[in-house]
Amino acid sequence: MGEDRQNKRTQKRAEAVDITSNEGFSLGEKILIAVIAAVFVLSVVGINVLQAVKTDSLPEFVIPELPELDLSVINNATQEEFMEVKGIGEVRSLDIITLRESLGGFKDIRELTYINGISDTILEAIIEHFYGDEAQGEESVITTVQSSET
Repeated sequence: MGEDRQNKRTQKRAEAVDITSNEGFSLGEKILIAVIAAVFVLSVVGINVLQAVKTDSLPEFVIPELPELDLSVINNATQEEFMEVKGIGEVRSLDIITLRESLGGFKDIRELTYINGISDTILEAIIEHFYGDEAQGEESVITTVQSSET
């Protein structure tokens, strides 16, 4: 009887998958293991790099003040009025109207940049078109983040 038990154990061991061999894993499982290992290594390396950066060496970022603009001007502008701005055609002007309606009106002029294709240059053109002299006096009205020299 003891010999029979030993034979059964030996047989079970032979049937068991050897976890150290690659035969037990499918290609998908091998790829998943490799990806997990790579993510782990990269996260450890990334944490070490972030810890090595000194905060004194980072540039200081300043968000410039925008002049007070009466947003009711663009909140009431028609599609045709937006199309008068260089760089804005029928599609972009319709996108502006759609965004304005979904937001319940613009609360910040920079919300116009949510629209694909409205760059800082086009935003400056919009401000110039609708506000003219009211927006003058700033070096760049639109620059949202600039690095200041220290």
